[in-house]
Amino acid sequence: MADVMRIARPYARAIFELAQSTAQQEIWSQLLLWLEYVILDKQAENFFVNPTIDATIKVKFIMSLNVTIPTTGENLIKILAKSNRWILIQSIRGIYEKYLAAAKGLLEVDLISASVLSVAEKANIISKLSAKYGKKVALAVQVDPALFGGVIVKAGDDVIDASIKGQLQALHAHLLGNVQTMGQE
Repeated sequence: MADVMRIARPYARAIFELAQSTAQQEIWSQLLLWLEYVILDKQAENFFVNPTIDATIKVKFIMSLNVTIPTTGENLIKILAKSNRWILIQSIRGIYEKYLAAAKGLLEVDLISASVLSVAEKANIISKLSAKYGKKVALAVQVDPALFGGVIVKAGDDVIDASIKGQLQALHAHLLGNVQTMGQE
């Protein structure tokens, strides 16, 4: 996954910079969403990832779908086809949307909780994160009971692991470090 994000990031950055310079941020947002929908459609996905189908046929297929695509959008489609990187479209769109949100002064935060959070708990977390980062926060919440308790917060490059699972893992690593140190004395 990290590899996909690393490869997708330059595409997203270039698209975002182009969209900003031409004041077409929302057009690109819609285009990327549409491309993701088309490319990752269960019936079409095998077509796009099939290396035996020529890239020009794939481009012609997309261009035949009666959607107005700017020339620069057509260029993106050709680049994805030539390098056979269709599968990156979801990551490209996700990163692009993060750049767009940041440009609007909005911080997208992913929060993983061990249990369902109440409205008051979400509001409290949003308030604290807004104060910490000085930005308006858009919170996306997932529930993962495997955390046992607590939360993991992902805001930009920051990761705050306040879960019981994370604390147990840290304690385990600390204890292993102490045991190894004791064996060397």
